[in-house]
Order: sequence, then C-alpha cells, then structure tokens
Amino acid sequence: MGRYRNFLLVIYILILLLTGLKQPAFSATDLIVTGTTTLSQTAVYNNIIVRNGGKLVINGSFQIRANTLEVQSGGVISYIGSTAEVYFNIEHEIKIYGSILFNGVNGGTPGPRHSRGATGWAGGNGTAAKSLRLFSARGNISIYGQINAKGGNGGRGGKGGPSWYPFKSAGRGGKGGNAGSSGKITLEASNGRIYIASGRLVSSTAGFGGYGGPGGDSTTWSDGSVGPNGSAGKAGLITLIARNLDNRGMIRSDLGDDRPGVSGQIEYAVLRVGYLSKLGIFKPTTNKITLDNISPVGLNPFNLYLNGFNLRNVLAFINDSSLELNWDSFLDQGGAAPASGIDRYELLIISKNTFHRKIGATFHLGREATRYR
Repeated sequence: MGRYRNFLLVIYILILLLTGLKQPAFSATDLIVTGTTTLSQTAVYNNIIVRNGGKLVINGSFQIRANTLEVQSGGVISYIGSTAEVYFNIEHEIKIYGSILFNGVNGGTPGPRHSRGATGWAGGNGTAAKSLRLFSARGNISIYGQINAKGGNGGRGGKGGPSWYPFKSAGRGGKGGNAGSSGKITLEASNGRIYIASGRLVSSTAGFGGYGGPGGDSTTWSDGSVGPNGSAGKAGLITLIARNLDNRGMIRSDLGDDRPGVSGQIEYAVLRVGYLSKLGIFKPTTNKITLDNISPVGLNPFNLYLNGFNLRNVLAFINDSSLELNWDSFLDQGGAAPASGIDRYELLIISKNTFHRKIGATFHLGREATRYR
C-alpha cells in the first residue's frame, strides 16, 4: 500500500511539473493606462491596455511580458531617459490602433552671433531614436495605427557675426547639427500573422544632417561663407518574421519626406515569412525576402475529408446541412522562415446549382493539426 501511495505521489508531482512548464506564469494584474504611466523596470502583467488619451512611458531598456497588448486609438507608447531598446514579450494578441512613438527629437537652430567676425553657433544634434521589438509567441500582430522610430534631424547652423571694417570680415555660418541614429523595429509572430492595415505606417526613416548656417553680413566686404552641413543619419533596420504577412499599409526605411538637410542612408527591410497574402508597399523596395519552401512531413499523399468524403481533386455531393472538415495529420516545422502550414486550398459550396458561397479564398492550417470543424 505504501509503494502504491508513493507511485501516486510521483505521478502527481510529474503532472504538476508538466502543467507548470506548459503554461507561462503571468501576473493576474492588468495594466490599464488612462493617464500617464511610467515603467522603469522589467514587468509582468496579464493584459496591457493603453486607452484613448493614455500614455505609457518607458524609462530604460528592459523586457515587458504580458498575455496581450492593446494600444487603443488615441493611446500612445513613448519613452524618456536613456532608453535604447524595448522588448514586448507577449503570449497572444498584439493590437496597435494608436501610436508607438520611439522617434528621436530634431535638433534646434540657434540665434545669430552678434560678435563681429565670429563663426555662427552650431545647430543642435538630433537625438537617437529607440529600437522596438514586438514579439507574439502564439498570436497575431495587427497594426491599425503607426510605429515611428525615425532618428532626429540635425538643426540648421546659426548665422555668423557681422563684419567690422577694416578689422574683421564677416563670420562664417555655424555647422549644421548631426542627425540622430534611427531605431530598429522587429515584429515577430512566428505562429501567427502580421497585419498592417491600409494607410497605416511602420517607419524607421533616416534622420538628416542640418544645413550649415548663413555667413554674417558685411557692408563693405563680401558676406561670410556658409557653414558646413551636419552629418546625415541612417535608416533603421525593419525585420518582419511571421507565418503570414498581410501588408496593406506601408513599411519605410528610406529617406522619408521631411528633408531639411543632408540626405541620409537607406536600409532594406528583411522579411522571413511562411507565406505572403499581400506584400504591400516597401520604401525602398526590398528583395530580402525568405519564404517557407520546405514541405511538411507526412503528406504523401495528403487527404482532406468532408463528411467522410475524400476531397482530393474530386467533387463531393452531400445532402447534409451540417458540414465537418478534417484532414490527415502533418507536421510543418519550417526552416529559415516560419512554417506556413497548408495553404491555397479552396472550398466551394454549391446549393441547388443556384447559390454559390465561397468559404475563404484560402484556408490555412496550423503547424500541428489533425482536425478542423
């Protein structure tokens, strides 16, 4: 009897260990942001929701874990301080209806020098943008708003001082400010979809060096020379990793539209996706695209059944209003890109030859699927 109890105890401990390892431990607390809330260290929540008018401010570089993340329309996630990179490690859905603003701040333009013959003040340097990683372990990433990680532009140099005849010629203009570096943006949903809605933007365009300032005035000699331009910035790397990409908006890591100074350097986005629903617009156009071209295991042949009828290239007639769809088991592990599952099957239901209804242009099965109903 004692040995029997010990055996049950061992089984019970194993069950606890297995169930404990199977589900990640999340805080039971929701973070609901309605005003301004600042996070300064690693945090774990159940759900994170930034309401309309709410502002979640990140102060530092650390990981934030939660079951879900939602930024509602009018909600903002931004940063202060020495933040370099923020990592949102989310178990399920990520929905961005508002804004994630990790962009740098533009440098200012100083006033003119009044000292005769003096070189103008240098323009202010743009600040560096911050890098962002959004990771969904088992859900989708949906962007209905914007993500911005553009480096700050350099400010224009100040005007040089006036001449003082015959002792000093007009001063040279000040140097333009340097651009801040742009942040990296990584969106990863290896077991789900990345969806970017029409008109929405994910941007890490390059910052621009400021123009040199104008030279000082002279009443007798020529005016002072223009100051040197500031150094240009580089666009940030944008990486998209997902089972499926449906981009109806725009991904930008080019020079942007706001060009106050010296042009920067573009960066080509990197895509690793199982399959594409819509590539959408990339600026610049990228060819760094890796798709899942590795066949799933256990598909020789692959059989699809509707109410028991094998649908391999045949038309099934079923006088039944209740439909059940199932298929052979398979395993799709992917490779350089996440697994795509089974795609490009089409199911068409015809009723009395007068009514046609298509259930999806395609349907996609998961990595490990044995039945769908």
